[in-house]
Amino acid sequence: MLLRATLLALKHIHNGDLPARAPGILALLRDLAQSQSGLEQIEAFLRYFAAGSDKVTGADLERAVEEVFPEQGDAIMPTVYEKWVQKGLKEGRQEGRQEGRQQGLLEGLELALDIKFGMAGLSLLPELRDIKELSRLEAVKQALKTAHTPDEVRRIYQGA
Repeated sequence: MLLRATLLALKHIHNGDLPARAPGILALLRDLAQSQSGLEQIEAFLRYFAAGSDKVTGADLERAVEEVFPEQGDAIMPTVYEKWVQKGLKEGRQEGRQEGRQQGLLEGLELALDIKFGMAGLSLLPELRDIKELSRLEAVKQALKTAHTPDEVRRIYQGA
């Protein structure tokens, strides 16, 4: 049954009929719900449905779970939602830290460019702000220590 559910999930993940098909696919997994590893398999299917298709919503999945697992649905969905929320929070914190480091580095580069090269150095800022990779900004920071002109700095982040 697990193989059949997997194949059906793969078949319908990009079709508009996944919300209607999800209860039937999950029904194939009903016997698995009796064990912890089975619940983990069901959660994996729900994550796959949610991440792999923009045609299925959380509400669609919740309805499918409640339909197929009337007694266990209340236990399955909160666990899945909690994992999704925790993952979203973690990714959000990581993105926030990345943006904070990038912003701090850009502010430091602005000061260094102003002190070392004046307006000519500050003219590099619009290009530097477009750089999203911290490693490239770090390379610019290192290059500023020995660069004699703004063009030398530009060659660092343009890869020349």
